[in-house]
Amino acid sequence: MEGIDDIGRMEAVRQAGQAARWAGARLVFGGSVAVSMLTVVGGIPLLPYFSWWFFGSPRFWEQGRLPQLVRLWLYSYPLAINVARRKVGVGSPLFKEPRAAPDPALVEVSPDFVGTSACGDCTRCCEQIKCPLHDKTTGYCLSYGSPHWRYLNCGRYPESQGDIDFYGCPKWRVRQTE
Repeated sequence: MEGIDDIGRMEAVRQAGQAARWAGARLVFGGSVAVSMLTVVGGIPLLPYFSWWFFGSPRFWEQGRLPQLVRLWLYSYPLAINVARRKVGVGSPLFKEPRAAPDPALVEVSPDFVGTSACGDCTRCCEQIKCPLHDKTTGYCLSYGSPHWRYLNCGRYPESQGDIDFYGCPKWRVRQTE
């Protein structure tokens, strides 16, 4: 019986360690953004890191990423103000796993939604917060699938009825309990 208890404890320690790594990644990113915002020049040596975080590659000089990173940096100031004023539905859970889709235990596709599993041409969430990563010509997110997408809000959206209401999302609804 002791062996089973030890395995359970080891699994709990492993899970706690993993949650700490997820939190650490979010805290390092937040600290990097703060350094960049407060010092301006502190963001220059962090360009490869930000490029990796937002686009999945440290090569910030490729595919026009530098202007996008500059727009993100400029966007970070009004975003920080709106977060402080609670005008933007931002708040990624520190210790939760990164996600590329919402938790199916929490939400489901609304039966009224017409479309595929993707959001289609609906970009309400991107437009409402004026996200600079939203490519208006294609309708897609330039950061889709990146660490930013998975670790912060986009990949896990929505998590609650408040998220759905904030953006007026026609696709999702909170899962109905039986």
